[in-house]
Amino acid sequence: MDNQLKNMPQRTQSKKENFLYKELTTDIISCAINVHSILGPGLLESLYEEALIHEFELNGILYERQKEIDFIYKNKIIGKHRIDLIADDKVLLELKAVNEIHPIH
Repeated sequence: MDNQLKNMPQRTQSKKENFLYKELTTDIISCAINVHSILGPGLLESLYEEALIHEFELNGILYERQKEIDFIYKNKIIGKHRIDLIADDKVLLELKAVNEIHPIH
């Protein structure tokens, strides 16, 4: 039995340690929690966005706001899509101010 345990693959990292851009996403989540803890629920999405970009600026997180990108289907541009925020040219954020998250979100 001991021999079987020795041959089992070892887990060197937890799932959380495998996140791409872990430090950046941790900082983003921290900013979002700060916004929500101060403003609370029930406001317009645009107000949360303003507060979140202010938190980004306070924390030195680079961002692009309301960036329009081409939406491509089978190598053809079929329209445009607007991304709420892009943090440090790495993480896309789609903000929602709703009572409940549904699968469509």
